[in-house]
Amino acid sequence: MTDGPDLPTAAAVAAAHAEAVDREGRFPAEAVAALRQEHALALLIPRAMGGRGGSLSDAARACFAIGRGCGSAGVALAMHQIQVACLIAHAGSSRWHQAFLARVAEEGLLLGSVTSEEGVGGDIRRSLCAPEPAEDGRARITKRAPNISYGAHADALLLTSRRGPEAAESDQLLWVLGPGDFTLERTGGWETLGMRGTRSEAFVVRATARAEQALPTGFGSIAAETMTPVTHILLGSVWLGIAADALDRARSAAKARVRQRGMAAASGARLAQAAERLLAAEAMVATVLRRYGEPGGEASRELSPAEMNMLKTTVSEAALDAVGHCMVASGLPGYRVDGPHSLSRHLRDLWSAPLMVANDRVRDATGTLLLGARPRLGAFA
Repeated sequence: MTDGPDLPTAAAVAAAHAEAVDREGRFPAEAVAALRQEHALALLIPRAMGGRGGSLSDAARACFAIGRGCGSAGVALAMHQIQVACLIAHAGSSRWHQAFLARVAEEGLLLGSVTSEEGVGGDIRRSLCAPEPAEDGRARITKRAPNISYGAHADALLLTSRRGPEAAESDQLLWVLGPGDFTLERTGGWETLGMRGTRSEAFVVRATARAEQALPTGFGSIAAETMTPVTHILLGSVWLGIAADALDRARSAAKARVRQRGMAAASGARLAQAAERLLAAEAMVATVLRRYGEPGGEASRELSPAEMNMLKTTVSEAALDAVGHCMVASGLPGYRVDGPHSLSRHLRDLWSAPLMVANDRVRDATGTLLLGARPRLGAFA
């Protein structure tokens, strides 16, 4: 295990600026600067490439800690680590990608993701854009993305496209675009209820890249084996961190009420319900982490898509539900939008969890998958 995966300095900085990030709807620049200072953007990168050599479990703990202070900063860290995991698992023997990982570690590059595209209905496993020949043997790609998390602040991007102009929409490559390989034209803003600091704005991405910059593995395999499971694990960790801070605030508010006039039985029951929900969700994340192993490992191919879908739906709803219980336990101090017991930001941020991607849509897909295979109950298998 790597030293200090909880990132105490960055977590404290994230918490100190969380209210301003939310109020102003701005990128959590201070938290990301602190993450760079603590070499956290290289947490998963092997030591031989200049990274910290951490595990996916370390990354999950870091996302929990940062999310506990600021949900938007936690999402930024998680999204970055997801891209790093894809590179580590699927670069193979590509010297270009190995050198790029070393550059991420040395320069503290923040990686963004461009998998969504206008015209495909939110399905990241389809692309309309395709590379076209450009000068010097390079390829030119133009992609209209309805949202790119912290796109204006990303140093490099991982972008999906069709393999070529004649390829099927599902025959995709994942391109690694370094600084100077792309330009962004902003086409839409990000005025949302929560997760305001992620600045997931719409852009037209115009990129040029050499063929070697596309990962050798097709995106279908990357998504199934690495991107989707790591996304659910790390974003789930962020959601649990947000809810854990809400529980801390609710406990503090309830203690204040006890000192003043005695705590109503309902407050104690609600705190217990919140804790129950979070402990169960945390156990599910821990179980999946143990069974998944590390990106690119043999175990990472064993978890079924249905199981990964259920992780997303369960944890997203558990975290949101827990904050609802915390709100009732806190009373008016939790309902306020200001003060040390306010749960406004937590509740608004966590509504993003079941909506992006919508849990109803995920469950429809899970139900179809379960017609073909029953879920594995690991403890009793």
